[in-house]
Amino acid sequence: MQFDLHITFSGLCLFARDPGARQMHVLMPTTDVEVQGCEGMPMYCPTHIPWLLYDRQYEVGGSPGKQMEAVPLGGTSQTLGDGSSDADTQLPTEVADLGAAAGATVPAKYVHKPIVRPLATRITLNAGHLVSCNRGGHWNFGDLTDQELTPGVEWVIPDISGSTLNLATAHGPKLLNAINHAIHISIYCLPPTNLPGMENPPTPPAPDAPPPHFAAFYLLCASHGVKCPKFASRTASGGITPMGVDPYTCLLGTAPMG
Repeated sequence: MQFDLHITFSGLCLFARDPGARQMHVLMPTTDVEVQGCEGMPMYCPTHIPWLLYDRQYEVGGSPGKQMEAVPLGGTSQTLGDGSSDADTQLPTEVADLGAAAGATVPAKYVHKPIVRPLATRITLNAGHLVSCNRGGHWNFGDLTDQELTPGVEWVIPDISGSTLNLATAHGPKLLNAINHAIHISIYCLPPTNLPGMENPPTPPAPDAPPPHFAAFYLLCASHGVKCPKFASRTASGGITPMGVDPYTCLLGTAPMG
């Protein structure tokens, strides 16, 4: 038996591209700290919690019923995919590229060693590919002008052997059972008040303002300074995205392995 795993990633998730190993590492930084801000001045990044969201029916059986469970992931590291295929490490331009804009790279210690600050959570994708991006605001970043940047993506790992998925969480393991040959989960790294259904209506930034929390990505990177997107214009939809997150605060990012 096989199933497809659908993962939504949103918030402060940094995709560390590892084409040599044909893996994608999704890293979430420690927050509630002062960081070097986008304008060269210190700034405070408020608490973001890595969360796993899933439908409880995957635990108890039956048809998915939208009874969502939120479990923290802080301090965990796990690999998803059974290794029968490789991960596609190519990402679209909608994912903000810190490598292209600031020469940022991710040190190997953040993907190969135990979880320690400033790393909060790591998920390694052994297989699969990105299938869709949420609509986002338009930003100027590096050589890109008025580029739409996404706050959330969906990644799919097809044809995983078996019918169950064992996930590590801060509250212990969670065993999910495939329903109709699929499991859908969400990974969010957001402030506790910004989970889907709890967020406030989004407010577009002022022109040329950076995303408020973006500089926290540089805690996990070696780079030529801190460079952040600057706001150009609103999203096409103008509001909360279908994945339930604010398109102007916690954008996704990517950088290659160093």
